[in-house]
Amino acid sequence: TWGKLIAGHQMRLGTEYGSIAMSRAVGDFCSTPHGLSNEPEIGMELELEESQQHLILCCSDGIWDVISPEQAARLVARFDTASVQLAAERLVSKAKLRWQEMQDVVDDITAVLVRPCFH
Repeated sequence: TWGKLIAGHQMRLGTEYGSIAMSRAVGDFCSTPHGLSNEPEIGMELELEESQQHLILCCSDGIWDVISPEQAARLVARFDTASVQLAAERLVSKAKLRWQEMQDVVDDITAVLVRPCFH
């Protein structure tokens, strides 16, 4: 069903060739007439305390489908603030390995890690 949103566990944009899982796509203006939003959802505002250490972890479903948020946070928190690139790479590697253990296909895997610091 071309251009029709299919409701399920995830939002999917159906095409004549199959469907693609999409919750939103920033900059994807051609799919907005079919119900895909290019506007990000902004959740609750959170104030970070300077006396605490923080991390912000944004990942694609290629990670969340095989690693829980708690596991991901524990893994990247083991690295110091100077090693955020290495921490994100290790998380991606772990997700890739889990996909390979389950099947021959590996989903797209993206991880962005931010360790805010206050000066």
